Parts: sequence; structure tokens; C-alpha cells
Amino acid sequence: MIIKNRENNSYLGTFVSAEKSDTDKVAEIIRTVTLMNKQNAWGYNKNGTPIKKRICKRGRKAITKMVAPRGYFTPGSKGPVTYDSFGNIMGGINNAAEFDVYLYDRSTYYYV
Repeated sequence: MIIKNRENNSYLGTFVSAEKSDTDKVAEIIRTVTLMNKQNAWGYNKNGTPIKKRICKRGRKAITKMVAPRGYFTPGSKGPVTYDSFGNIMGGINNAAEFDVYLYDRSTYYYV
């Protein structure tokens, strides 16, 4: 696990996908957040609904560059690229040599 200077309070760390210890740590974090969500351990909102959290993994450092496909509103890439026009890593999280892990509030809206 690598701790980088991120200007984000939700940043937990950067993990290397090739190291088994890092993937085990991420799996443990996911299990912990799931368990805390089930037990309503984060507390409650003002309207009485429980606060829930979610884990977000963002890929960094693509292993292989890929050609971005053409979308309806977006042009395709002229050659192999690391990220698409929306900032997502090409090839998904499986193509990432490293990935950042973030802990966000889960937006659940209840219409009463």
C-alpha cells in the first residue's frame, strides 16, 4: 500500500494489483464497510435514515494501452491511450497496475 498526497478526504490509499497482500487488504476493507453498513454503525441522518458508505476503486497506470472506441457523442482515439475521454482507465480495473481506493457516502434517497 502506498499513501500519496491526495487533496481528498475520502482517499484511503493506493494499492498494487499484482501484490496479493494489497488485494487482501482491499477485500478486508470492503468486508468491513459492508458489515458496518448492515449494522448502521455510521449513525443516522437528520431524517432518521441510516448513513451508508461505499468503496470506489479507480484504476491508475494502465498495463497495456488500448484504442478508445468511438461513442455516439465522443470521437474514438487516434491511437492507443491509457484513459478514455471521461477519465476512466482503458480496459477496466483489470488493466490497472495500481488502483486508488476511496470511501464515499452512499446516496440513498427516500421519498416519504
